[in-house]
Amino acid sequence: MSMIPPGFTPLFRSSPFLDLLGPIHNQQTDAGLVIGLRAEAKHCNARGLVHGGVLSSLADIAIGACRA
Repeated sequence: MSMIPPGFTPLFRSSPFLDLLGPIHNQQTDAGLVIGLRAEAKHCNARGLVHGGVLSSLADIAIGACRA
């Protein structure tokens, strides 16, 4: 398993989709909530780059967290 940066903990919410996508971590800062994940092969497209769907899913999580 990849090392998680200090201050990050597993995301406080879960769903079957997030469990499949993750592991997703979060950290509360003075500026707000930081959400992220360590990119793995399962997150990448055929070119070896993080798939746009993964990025849009992270954005969706962040927007949802702001409205919670």
